[in-house]
Amino acid sequence: MPIMDPPHLFDVHWTMGKLVRVGTSAAVAVCINISTTLVLGAAGALALVLLGQLKTCSVVLFGALFFDGASAQSFVGCLVAVSGLGVYTSLKMRPVHVEAELLEARRPITEPSPESEQEDEMPA
Repeated sequence: MPIMDPPHLFDVHWTMGKLVRVGTSAAVAVCINISTTLVLGAAGALALVLLGQLKTCSVVLFGALFFDGASAQSFVGCLVAVSGLGVYTSLKMRPVHVEAELLEARRPITEPSPESEQEDEMPA
């Protein structure tokens, strides 16, 4: 037995309710790990870190709702973190909208049809 384990760690009386809770927790952990891998592949490392912060804030807030309650400092920290995520997302999404508007402004008003392009290519 490792040195750091508390005494009587493995003397747990396993009931069906405890097994269901542990199994549910394990299933949720597997789903989180799979979704983390998908996010990392699709969005990058920074998005993964931000999602981790959002997950931490949700754990703190749900823990406060369902259990003892969190301190005001925890709530302020979660509020700052979620606000930062919102600001980052809006700033990250802004260039996409601006670039789309610029591309739209550069597009010709009337696009030539495929028939008119073929007529231009044929000698008269």
